[in-house]
Amino acid sequence: MTDDLRPTAAPSPRPNLTTASSVRRLPELTRATMWITALVIAVLTAAAVVALWWPATAGLIGADLVKARLDALKVGLSIGIGSGGVVALYLAWRRQHSTEADLDNRERALVHQYEVLAHQQDVAAITQVHQNR
Repeated sequence: MTDDLRPTAAPSPRPNLTTASSVRRLPELTRATMWITALVIAVLTAAAVVALWWPATAGLIGADLVKARLDALKVGLSIGIGSGGVVALYLAWRRQHSTEADLDNRERALVHQYEVLAHQQDVAAITQVHQNR
């Protein structure tokens, strides 16, 4: 009698959920964090300019003083631009990570929908077998 409950159609294969990678969500960047980062970059840039401006130019006069101060300004601004570039790379990495997490979530949702559909088809096949008796 237990053989009567088997459906006539073989159940459809189901994808394995363990194959989908698990992507951890990153904490949200707040406005305060972004402003603090911008402030730190500005302070580091100013500190580099000031540290190179006076001590490095002490005792210089004329064209040498102007050249040394211009070099100090170039180095300080290069530090600021480089720091901004690092922040831009970090934000690009976060965007990529967020996109991958979103795609992973969509893939999991589609796999779940597929499993639900396969289960519904199995139940319909079993019901059909029982109704034909």
